[in-house]
Amino acid sequence: MRYNLRFVSSYPERVCGIATYCRDLATALSHCSEVDSIRIAAIDEDYKQIPGNPERFTTTPYFLPVDMTIDRNNEGSWIAAAGEIITRAAKSDYPTVIIMQHEFGLAGRSDYQNMAKIFRANDKLTTLVNMHTAVRNPNEDQRAIVKEISDLTEGIIVPTEAAVNILTSDSYGLPREKVKQIKHGIRVHEYSQLDGDETKRRLGIRNLIPIVNIGLRSPSKGTRFIVESYGKFIQDNSLSDELREMLCLFVFGDYHPKTPQEIKKADEEEIKAVMKDYGLKSTTVREFNKIGRAAKNSDVVFYQKPLTEAELREGYTIGEICVIGNREPQQISSGILSDAAGFGKVIVSTKNIHSLELLCPPELRDQSGLVGKFQNSPGLLVDIEGDKNIPSIDQYVEAFKYLLIEDDSLNNPKANLRRAVGEKAREIAHEMRWEYIGRIWAENISSILDMKFAPKSTPVILEESVDAK
Repeated sequence: MRYNLRFVSSYPERVCGIATYCRDLATALSHCSEVDSIRIAAIDEDYKQIPGNPERFTTTPYFLPVDMTIDRNNEGSWIAAAGEIITRAAKSDYPTVIIMQHEFGLAGRSDYQNMAKIFRANDKLTTLVNMHTAVRNPNEDQRAIVKEISDLTEGIIVPTEAAVNILTSDSYGLPREKVKQIKHGIRVHEYSQLDGDETKRRLGIRNLIPIVNIGLRSPSKGTRFIVESYGKFIQDNSLSDELREMLCLFVFGDYHPKTPQEIKKADEEEIKAVMKDYGLKSTTVREFNKIGRAAKNSDVVFYQKPLTEAELREGYTIGEICVIGNREPQQISSGILSDAAGFGKVIVSTKNIHSLELLCPPELRDQSGLVGKFQNSPGLLVDIEGDKNIPSIDQYVEAFKYLLIEDDSLNNPKANLRRAVGEKAREIAHEMRWEYIGRIWAENISSILDMKFAPKSTPVILEESVDAK
């Protein structure tokens, strides 16, 4: 059965992880033969009003497949968009499947539910919700919101097995048949060591071992603790002068555009204080091709601008080690983690639901301390500690030592170890590449539609024969 897809989600050019996820999912589904068309109702908040005109207009430049926008902070905009979606769906001969990307904070308290109620009244529409957060111990309002959304839609999709277990536990009580796991897709990038060497040569860092921290910054992303861990590591007496000269920490990406200035300033001041404590020299550049020049006299290089796709690819390509500091243990979806695996990078990440399922064997997921120092490991994971969710500095340092400092008792140098860890991550990523995940989505949607629109069979009534009487 052919069908149309309508996403309700943030979407590029808006800078947002869910926007990038939705774009990648829509692109993957566009290659599936069952899909007739894909359109996006983009959730945005960058609206302005022209004097004398009661209407508000988005200032974000969108292009197809975006064909309408929703003012995130205007309940009436959500309801109006629902009506417009129904009008456009009625013009097609095929059923329309609506996929709502859900995240607490992306909409008002009842916006998803109000939309879903309107869609539910139309037999031609089928609504699925892709949830990006599953809070293990929800408050009453979070629990109520999730249950309301479940009751109003045909299915809930989550990216991890742990999220399925959370939503079907007593905390929420969703029926198991209503919740399905479809893993986060990964953009797998095929490139050789020569490609990486050429990029490093062009940027002027050919002889360095770059450690990279990539993505939108905020205090919750843990950059301050990554910098502290790096500072503590390079102060270690066992670090040779030769290795010390080869190391540089690159922090690629600017703060999220919605980060309040006072929070951004406080985070920057904390990072500066940490660098001062450890005697780290840093340079901030605004042109990507100048990072090599900056690295010659710096321990840490900040490229503090929103990353283009080309810069994002080059950032991953040059990195020997990709360090992730997300401080939210309940995170079930991370595009940075997925991309790092897709590039075959050595990943050192904090432990959260997504990283544990992606990089850690089930039998080690409850183990405290640094996890990943074993043969065929696809990455290393550090604890998030205390009530303030602080990444373990000591475990980051232990991971750096394991990956970088040579051990004479080992037959293989650490460069080979890093290469093996990265290749194992890429191997996992191949099983979750977007074209494969898109196929799973398409088949799941087809199955739901077949059940919903299958012709009802007419019961056959067998007449009793005369001889049988």
